[in-house]
Amino acid sequence: MKGFKKITSVFVVFVILISNIYLISYSLNEVDTLTLTEYATELIDMIQLYDYSYESGSSESNDEVRTLNRLIVKTSDNTSLENDCGAAAKIEGYDCLHIMQYNSEQAANNAFEYYSTSSSVQYVEYDFNFLNDIPDEEITEESTSKKHLSWGSSRVKTDEAISAVESLGDFADEVIVAVLDTGLDNAHDFFKGRFVESSVNLVDGSINTHDDNSHGTHVAGIIVDNTPSNVKIKPYKVLNYDGEGNYLMTCTGIEIAIKHGADVINLSLGGAHSNSKYNRYNEVVELATENNIPVIVASGNDSDDASNYCPANNEDVITVSATTILDAPTEKSNYGSCVDISAPGSYIYSTIPTNDHDYKSGTSMATPFVSAAAAILKSINPNLTPQEIKRIIKETASVPIGWDVNYGVGILDMANMISSITVAKPVISLNSNNKAVISSSNGGVIYYTTNGSKPVIGKSFIYNTPIDTNDISAIRAIVYESGKVPSEIATLSINWEMNLSIRYKGTKSLESILDEKIESCRIIDEEIVEYLGDGRIKTHAIGKTRVIAHLSNNRKATFNITVKFADWQFIHELIYKWFGILLWSF
Repeated sequence: MKGFKKITSVFVVFVILISNIYLISYSLNEVDTLTLTEYATELIDMIQLYDYSYESGSSESNDEVRTLNRLIVKTSDNTSLENDCGAAAKIEGYDCLHIMQYNSEQAANNAFEYYSTSSSVQYVEYDFNFLNDIPDEEITEESTSKKHLSWGSSRVKTDEAISAVESLGDFADEVIVAVLDTGLDNAHDFFKGRFVESSVNLVDGSINTHDDNSHGTHVAGIIVDNTPSNVKIKPYKVLNYDGEGNYLMTCTGIEIAIKHGADVINLSLGGAHSNSKYNRYNEVVELATENNIPVIVASGNDSDDASNYCPANNEDVITVSATTILDAPTEKSNYGSCVDISAPGSYIYSTIPTNDHDYKSGTSMATPFVSAAAAILKSINPNLTPQEIKRIIKETASVPIGWDVNYGVGILDMANMISSITVAKPVISLNSNNKAVISSSNGGVIYYTTNGSKPVIGKSFIYNTPIDTNDISAIRAIVYESGKVPSEIATLSINWEMNLSIRYKGTKSLESILDEKIESCRIIDEEIVEYLGDGRIKTHAIGKTRVIAHLSNNRKATFNITVKFADWQFIHELIYKWFGILLWSF
C-alpha cells in the first residue's frame, strides 16, 4: 500500500511539472487578441512603414507585385508563431492571422517555403498590390442619354428598374452600397442625400475618405445615376491618390464594410499574383455571403483570363466585363469562365471631384452598373441571397447576336430583371349581382381605388370581398407580394363620363375608346348625333349632346359630345355664323 502511495505521489509531481512547462511555453507564445479596428490600425502602420514603390500600368508578368515582401499566415489559433523566420515586423492576435513583414524578397520567399511545409499552418500567401487600372482608350463614342449621365443607363434599361422600386413607396428600404475605392467627393452636388459616411480610410488611418484620385467618385456616380433615392453610397478608402492599394488591406476593408452592415459591396479594382490562391480574400467573401451581401467585382483590363486575377476569380462574387456602345466587349476587358456578365464600360460619363464630370472607360465602370442592379433587387427584396441575385441578373441578361460567352452570359438588362420578379396583373370582373370581383393568380395583397385614382401600396383599400358598384365610376387595382415588384394597374370602368369633341359630319368609334363592345347606345339629341349601330357615331349638326353607351353587366359610359367645325371647314363655319345654314360636308 505504501508503495502504491509513493508511485501516486511521484505521478502527481510529474503531471504538475509537465503542466507548468506547458503553461510557461504557452505564455511565451500567447499574444493579445486584437479587435478588427486595432488590427486595421496596425496594418496601416506596417504598410506605410515597409511598402516599396510600385510601378503602375500594364503588367506582362505577375511577379512584379511581389516587392511587398509581406506574408499572410493563417493558423488555428492566435498564439504567436514559434519561428518568425527573421521577420522585421509582424502583426498577430486577430482571426488567427500572422502578418509577417520581411526586409527582402529572398527572406520573404524563404519564409514562404518554410510556412508552406509547416503542419500548424492552414495557408500562407503573399500580400500584393491592387490597382483601379483604367485602360488608355481613344474617345470614339458619344453620350446618347439625356435623362442620365451616360449612354449605359439606356442600354441596361435603368428607368424600368427605378420605377419598380419607386412604386413600392415606403415599402422600399434603404440600401447601402459600400464602394471600396479611392474615396468619394461627398461635396459633389450629385451626391446630395445619396451618401453615408464611413469615416474609414485604410490608406493613412484617418477618418477622411475624400477622393484625391477621381476613380471612386466616378464609380459612385454610376451607381447613384442608376438607382432610386433609397440607395446610398458608403465610401471606404482603400486606394491612394495613384489608384494603388493593397490586397490585405482591401480584404480588411471588406470585413469592415460587412461589420458596418453594407447591403452590396462594389470592388472596381484588381491585381494578380502567380503564387497565391487568395485565401484571405476567399474567407472574407464567404463572410459576406453568410451575411447576405453580394460582392460585385471588375474582371480587369489586361486582355487576359480573369481567373488569374483577384478579386475577379472567386466563384461567389459577380464578375463583370465591359462593353462598348455597339455591344462588343471592350478591347482590354479580361475574359474567361469566371466572368458572369458584361455591362457598359466604354466612355462612361460620370462624376469626378470638384463638382465636375468626365469620361472614363474599363471594367471599373461596368461593375457599378451591376452593383446598381443588385441594390435595386435588394430594395425590392432584402432577403434575396447573393446566389439568388447572381442567378436573376444572369438569367435575365440580354444576349446580342454573335455574343462571345467568354465575356459572360450577356449584357445586363434591368428591364428583364424586373419583369422576372413582377407580380401578374389582377383581373377585375362583375359577378351576377353586379358586384366587382378582383382576382390574382399569384396571391398577394390587392389594393384598389373606386374614384379613378392610382392605387397606392399600404394606403389604398385592401380587397377582401366583392365591391358594390353603385355610384362607382371605375375600379383600379394592383397586386403586391412581399419581395416582388407590384403588378401593373388593372382598370374596370363601371359608370363613367368622358368629354369628346367631334368635327361636323365626322364619325367616331366609341368601342375603340372603351376597348370593349357596346351592347346598346342611347342618344339624347339624335338631330346632332346618330348612332350607326356598330359602336360608331356620326355627327349631323353643330351643338352638344350626350351619348350613353350600355356595356356588359349593367355598366355604362356617358360621352358628353361637342360637335364643331374642323379647321379646314372654315367656310362652313363662316356661312353658319352669318346665315345659320349648314353646308353639306364629308
